[in-house]
Amino acid sequence: MLDDVISQSLEGFEADCRKLCENHYPTIHNRGMRDIHLGKALSRRIVSTLHDQSIYASLTQLETSEHIRLPIFHIDGGTHQLYVIGHRMVSSGTGCRHALITDIQWSMEKLEFSQDADFRLLLVSDHWFDRTMASKTLASWWLGDMPADAENYHKQGIKIQPSDSCLSQDIEQECALMNGDFRLFHPLKRLKDDETIYKYMLMSACFDLKPSPTP
Repeated sequence: MLDDVISQSLEGFEADCRKLCENHYPTIHNRGMRDIHLGKALSRRIVSTLHDQSIYASLTQLETSEHIRLPIFHIDGGTHQLYVIGHRMVSSGTGCRHALITDIQWSMEKLEFSQDADFRLLLVSDHWFDRTMASKTLASWWLGDMPADAENYHKQGIKIQPSDSCLSQDIEQECALMNGDFRLFHPLKRLKDDETIYKYMLMSACFDLKPSPTP
């Protein structure tokens, strides 16, 4: 049930993203959305989706510290619990990718779980493609494979390339998170013909969180 809520919320978030980009042009069109905007906007959409299904949920932001540097939002829906992390991929190089994994690892050490609820960790990020090789390989790194619609990127001059590594393996090795659901979205449309703008990419990764077994 929670996975369906997340899927519906991600679809609705595409429309939310378009509105955010329209209201904050040109900042978002130059650098992407801030971490906190990404996490908060998606979290609010999830809360709204839960409310539409008559499930009350509260939304809070965890306090940042030296161990939690990314904005983390906690959605408390009783037996439905989600942690949402927003991370802006301003750069797509090795250093930025490693920082993302490290921040998730630090965050996981501070999150609280229990046996009597369904927990998910949802990561959301965005990126504007540039001419660097790191940018060209970001989509395949995130998905673990080339996007099925790679030809559409090429038609808009975005020469995406396969990556030698992938996010799923990096997260499994460093954070012990497995079987994630990795997705790409392109929410922006050209005003004149409603054509999808592939240069802007919204990314999500969702993981089922299990509490550590008691000794």
